[in-house]
Amino acid sequence: VMEQQTVTIAKAGIHAALNARCSVVAAANPVYGQYDKTRRPQENIGLPDSLLSRFDLLFIVLDQLDSSLDRRLSEHVLRSHQYRRPGTFMEPEPLNATNSLNLDDTAATDVAVDTPVWQRGGGRHGHGEDVLTKEFLRKYIHFAKKSIHPVLSEDAMEAISSAYAGMRGRQSRRNLPVTARTLETIIRIASANAKARLSKSVESCDVDVALDLMNFVIFHEAGDADGAGEVGGSGKGQNGNVLGGGEPEEVEDMNGGEEENGDWMEGTEVDRGSPRYERLMQVLLEVFASGEVETIELKELLALLNKQPAAGVSRRSTAKALKKDYSPSEAEAILLQLQMDNKIMYEDGNIIQI
Repeated sequence: VMEQQTVTIAKAGIHAALNARCSVVAAANPVYGQYDKTRRPQENIGLPDSLLSRFDLLFIVLDQLDSSLDRRLSEHVLRSHQYRRPGTFMEPEPLNATNSLNLDDTAATDVAVDTPVWQRGGGRHGHGEDVLTKEFLRKYIHFAKKSIHPVLSEDAMEAISSAYAGMRGRQSRRNLPVTARTLETIIRIASANAKARLSKSVESCDVDVALDLMNFVIFHEAGDADGAGEVGGSGKGQNGNVLGGGEPEEVEDMNGGEEENGDWMEGTEVDRGSPRYERLMQVLLEVFASGEVETIELKELLALLNKQPAAGVSRRSTAKALKKDYSPSEAEAILLQLQMDNKIMYEDGNIIQI
């Protein structure tokens, strides 16, 4: 249904193929109760590749420990309970909001009405900036869908072909599969961006936007539009390995890259898919597996990390990534990330099992 946009009916002697041109938005909880970043997205979701590939975009929403995000979420829920118009079942609205739905207006609906384009923002997080009204966005999207039918230009087709070939060459076991449906996804996203621009042709800039989004979904790389034309761009992912552990082969910030001083660089983002991250997690699991030890000091962990061979970590760059010792700052950065993921507690140089 999602791919062919048709549904076949064979019932009571009736055989027909009906149009089913609609978008499908699905949500699923992880099979382990909490998303396990060490496993593939397919294993966390519990769906096969053949079904997941039918969805254009797959986003992993993690419950991160962030006080600012928690406060914004609580404010949103509280605002939703502020006021509900008596006798209606519409969504709640703030007390100072103006009603733009005109539910009490009994005038004829065929009379043309000017739609305001801008409205004053809420002021809580938008600092009073003007935003587009819902009515205008609804009309704009309707006009773009019904009136604009862009076609692929020669430059766009060449960019899509080259990008798809590059994505196929970069896929790995830990990433989402790159199939022929991915090619269709790039075309659909690029065409949608051209419609949003009210353009009658899909240009290279539309392909850049589509590739920027696909690189984030598949390889967990968030780059700007300037670098999206080259598969992978130049940006780094957000919130760690959110989308199943992208494995950029050329990025070696935690893979034992050649820093001149051989030490961990402060401010470097922790890569949950790197061999050094997995090695530290493996050593911690071995320490806590016996059940006799619930706390270990950082200096003891460093002694184990820099003494034990790198067993159980299989990657092409493992030997190069693990040839140098762990520094206290590097180990502490990984431990702080594990603490944010609710896997351990780290305080005053002590690692406590949860």
